[in-house]
Amino acid sequence: MTPPDRRLADVPLPDGPAAIDGTRRPVPPPVSPPVPPPVRRGADPAVQEALGAIVAEVLGLDAVGPDDDFFALGGQSLLALSLLARVSEELGVTLTVRDVFEAPTVAALAARLPAAVPSP
Repeated sequence: MTPPDRRLADVPLPDGPAAIDGTRRPVPPPVSPPVPPPVRRGADPAVQEALGAIVAEVLGLDAVGPDDDFFALGGQSLLALSLLARVSEELGVTLTVRDVFEAPTVAALAARLPAAVPSP
């Protein structure tokens, strides 16, 4: 049992993980997360602006930038369905929920619009 006059801060910690034979090795440096690929900016600015306005309205925000993530701003799957319905109404194209999950920013989603199926 630890004496009451010793605190956790007083206990020396080892330098790194111990091997089976008791030797210590240094802790390896942390691995950096992969850098996401750059977003293509090929979409029409007017379409991107209209899509940004729809996203902002669905999320109840004043404005949304082209690189703002739908889910980081409070979006979730039910709001994604509302977004898809509004995009279909206002832009006349049908996107899928998968499109929103794979391209959650306005710029990335706008880049998918040319490949979207026109709404009936």
